[in-house]
Amino acid sequence: MKKSLLFPLILMLTACATPVPVKQRWPDVPSVLMERCPPLKQIPVDRAGLRDMLITVIENYAVYYQCADRMHTWQEWYTQHQKIFQEVNQ
Repeated sequence: MKKSLLFPLILMLTACATPVPVKQRWPDVPSVLMERCPPLKQIPVDRAGLRDMLITVIENYAVYYQCADRMHTWQEWYTQHQKIFQEVNQ
């Protein structure tokens, strides 16, 4: 009885004592987050009135600030978490 319990115990202890190097690496950025911002609209030449210009400028500001805010937030999150990952894995 003792021999039958001793062999699995020795096997488990020696298997756990074997050093296995584990190297973690920081994950790459998902391609969805690397998409470019949409191009800004241009004022049509045939409708270059003040109203059309104002509408186009307002739409461009909205698109720009949405994209800039998304990119800034993503970059901030990424750099903070990369720094934490590197500190933990030193």
